[in-house]
Amino acid sequence: MKRATPEDKATVINILSESFEQNKTVLSVVNHRIELIPKLMAYSFDKAMILGEVWLNDDSTAVLIALCPIKAKLSVNSLLLDIRLLLSVIGISRVLEVLNRENEIKRRQPRTEFIHLWYIGEKKAHQGLGLGSQLLNNFLKLEKIKNLPIYLETSTLENYTLPNIL
Repeated sequence: MKRATPEDKATVINILSESFEQNKTVLSVVNHRIELIPKLMAYSFDKAMILGEVWLNDDSTAVLIALCPIKAKLSVNSLLLDIRLLLSVIGISRVLEVLNRENEIKRRQPRTEFIHLWYIGEKKAHQGLGLGSQLLNNFLKLEKIKNLPIYLETSTLENYTLPNIL
């Protein structure tokens, strides 16, 4: 497992775009326009480079993005990313819908420090081989020393029970 660098951005975008092209939450954010998913994933990568961590498995076929929301501070870079997402992906007409969804998620999150497991994805050709689970296990072992709870936001039923974790 290796921490992603800015040079890994295209790889991360590709993996996540493939992994989430049928995810109902992602599709709702991009208004069911699959061609916008790479822009959403670029935003997610950039946001995580500021407010979290991006990890790849050793052969760059699986990716994990985690955020630490309590550390989220308003910055010019973060604000510019949000504005770019609004204009290029969400669209002004859907701002309230997406903001309401985000506010509902934040309302349910703890007010203490935690790690938000935002995305885990694998290249399509490698899905079902356990690479995502292996990456997640390695991440959990690494994060265990921080002694923080880790929360996964999901709209995928299979993720409600994560098998083979630690």
